[in-house]
Amino acid sequence: QILKKVENDVSFKESIEKEGGLVIGPNSMIVGKSKEMYCAYELIQRVAESLSPALILGETGTGKDLVAQAIHSLKKKQTPFEAIDCGSIPNTLLESELFGVRENYAGMHNKEKQIGQLEEAGTGTLLLDEIGNMEVELQRKLLRVLQEKKFKPLGSRKALPLQAQVLASTNADLESEIHAGHFRSDLYFRLSVFKIILPPLRQRKEDIPLLVRYHLDQHEKQSGRRVEIFPETMEKLIEYHWPGNVRQFLNDLRRVLDTYPSRYLIPEYFDLPSKPLTGQAKMVPVDPSFSACTCRGENTLNQINKNNHGTYKERLAEFQKLTLLAVLEENRWNQTLAAKQLDMNRTQFSRLVNRFGIKTNNTGRKVSSLLS
Repeated sequence: QILKKVENDVSFKESIEKEGGLVIGPNSMIVGKSKEMYCAYELIQRVAESLSPALILGETGTGKDLVAQAIHSLKKKQTPFEAIDCGSIPNTLLESELFGVRENYAGMHNKEKQIGQLEEAGTGTLLLDEIGNMEVELQRKLLRVLQEKKFKPLGSRKALPLQAQVLASTNADLESEIHAGHFRSDLYFRLSVFKIILPPLRQRKEDIPLLVRYHLDQHEKQSGRRVEIFPETMEKLIEYHWPGNVRQFLNDLRRVLDTYPSRYLIPEYFDLPSKPLTGQAKMVPVDPSFSACTCRGENTLNQINKNNHGTYKERLAEFQKLTLLAVLEENRWNQTLAAKQLDMNRTQFSRLVNRFGIKTNNTGRKVSSLLS
């Protein structure tokens, strides 16, 4: 058994290294290979092997719900996964949602039986999301359930066994809430048999290129559209502090992909202000998928004027570089075909490629500006 455990651990780490994160399902995974995320993955594996409660902590948008799903997915048996948002349900209804209600219960005026989440979860997993919003009195009842491993639906005299593993998550500082009298210390210690703390995205910036590549690949699978990213754009994403963490990152990336039909993501597509917005209008950024033959008359200025600064020569050079990149991508990095499309000879085209520092590997694919 010890040898099998070691083999499983090695296989688990190899999978993370290969996939760039922890795979949850066919189209879902926690992306990241930073030291902080490896620590979280090890705890996720230990929690999945146990039936003990666990507390998942982290700022808004760090992926606490994905961690709960990952714990559930690592279990060998196919069992239910239930989640209840303690922050969106009034506490007067939260108790009935959690415990359930017997039929014809006078306190609820219900004719039919209502099955609660503790029962619905069966032998699976129950996530109590944003548990910091739960009222102290209901916390007391939950603590008793965790201690006695049984519960009673409202209006029922018969206790039902608690078979599910209970996970709880919150972005609140529960220790401060305990000192303020808003959260029970005994429940906190009961839940934190395992405590998984997710780092904010700003503390694991080395994972941002992996996040970009994963979600661009997912976008290609769903839409059939291949999108690449310029190094300058990647630098901008890495430098940003992402107060909304992975959720904000993903929302911004989706907005850009939906707004700009370009083959390339340039820095100007991402509006990531370090200061409050002033309300000034911004010029529409250049779409690098436009080739020279698509620009005519007055529209040419709109396409090459991708930002509000730079001399005529600088702006023209930038437009030329973007045009070369776009045409190369369209022709699968075949310089002969790309040169023909722009009505240029091969030698002249190659000189421009070298002039702008566009490097290719032996397969002809550009390596200086595309993610590996």
